[in-house]
Amino acid sequence: PEFEFFNLSTLFGQVLKTGAYVIANDPATDPRRGGLPEGHPPLTAFLGLPIYYGNSFIGMAGVANRPGGYHNTLVENLQPLVASLGRIIRSLKIEQERTATQQALQESETRLELAVNGTNEGLWDWMDPSGEDMWWSPNFYSLLGYTPQDLPSNLPTFRQLLHPDDRQPVDQALWDHIHHQTPFDRHFRLCTQSGTYRWFHGQGSAIRDSDHRAIRMAGSIRDVTEQREREEELHTLSNRLILATSAAKMGIWDWDIPTNHLKWDTQMFELFGVNPQDSSDTFDTWSRTLHPADRSAAESAVQRALRGQEELNTKFRIVWPDQSVHIIAARGLVHWDDQGHPMRMLGVNWDITEETKADHRLRESEQRFRSLADSAPVLIWLTGPDHQLSWVNKPWLDFTGQSLGQELGKGWLQGLHPDDSNRYRQTYLSAYEAKRSF
Repeated sequence: PEFEFFNLSTLFGQVLKTGAYVIANDPATDPRRGGLPEGHPPLTAFLGLPIYYGNSFIGMAGVANRPGGYHNTLVENLQPLVASLGRIIRSLKIEQERTATQQALQESETRLELAVNGTNEGLWDWMDPSGEDMWWSPNFYSLLGYTPQDLPSNLPTFRQLLHPDDRQPVDQALWDHIHHQTPFDRHFRLCTQSGTYRWFHGQGSAIRDSDHRAIRMAGSIRDVTEQREREEELHTLSNRLILATSAAKMGIWDWDIPTNHLKWDTQMFELFGVNPQDSSDTFDTWSRTLHPADRSAAESAVQRALRGQEELNTKFRIVWPDQSVHIIAARGLVHWDDQGHPMRMLGVNWDITEETKADHRLRESEQRFRSLADSAPVLIWLTGPDHQLSWVNKPWLDFTGQSLGQELGKGWLQGLHPDDSNRYRQTYLSAYEAKRSF
């Protein structure tokens, strides 16, 4: 039977932990005992021998239950055997490592082949930069709609595939990399089998000799046509956004939280009455403009957003350099990294000073109306588009003896006489729908 030893606080473990032999002729009472694996025969005597190869401890051998037990002379007599075991184990480990290395190499070659065939990149190898011969991967050809039988893989063919406007820049970039070691990392267009040009991102690096001469260069190409189209679309959308926010007088801000770098667009500086030359490009640029009475609440709203408790949706007053006060509305979203740390905050601001003043004037007007209505010697009521009662004046409540909550909605109908209820409701609803007095 086979046994697995996990507990090192045992006679076996003492050999592994100390690297010295262990003799126990009474294992049952030996203080170093620690039990046996399940199913292991009982021990009446034990000898554990460390196995070394050179100075390296590579294993142990254990023997047990010898009649009469074990002694130091026996340990000495067994040393040639132990040394032979060390050499055997070492040979086995070398063979295992060699086999593992071969398997790893084979797996690596398989992965490389899968990567070359499965990636969306085409690989190329310019074996001698002083010549023209190249190697192109199958995917290099397929990206262009060709097969290896259609085109020779060499520098003249590559130059022929390049868009005429890109040939000189790519030639120069290759020359600079080979002779001056500048990075080769460019976007260029290549002609496909259909005759259309597509955008590619090309990268490459040269291997150099001891004199820094390029003796080989390899790299890849990747189709980025869709990416270029998205970038152009994004550029168009960005321009439209700028026009829209400018027309709406909305400012856009971008706060890099780890670096505390705050970026404002032109409209933001106009909203806050700040000269761009006087800006520190930090959170303080915004904080300094806050009205003293609003600073704590505004900064707390930002902190709640950074903690993920809520989105930034607030308003506050700011003070311009000329001491005029303006009311600003703010919306913002926080972006976190994978560890949940806030990294970036993007948002918009817009001036709501006139809107707030108009709301204030409307509330004042409503309050004046309610005050006049409450002092009028008549019963006054208001309904909404749902035909439900939304407000009554104080004389109404005094007359009915009900609270405002009891009268709102359909509650006021409870006060109508049963003989009048249906007739009044029909008269009211028909007049409401016809938009006429009754």
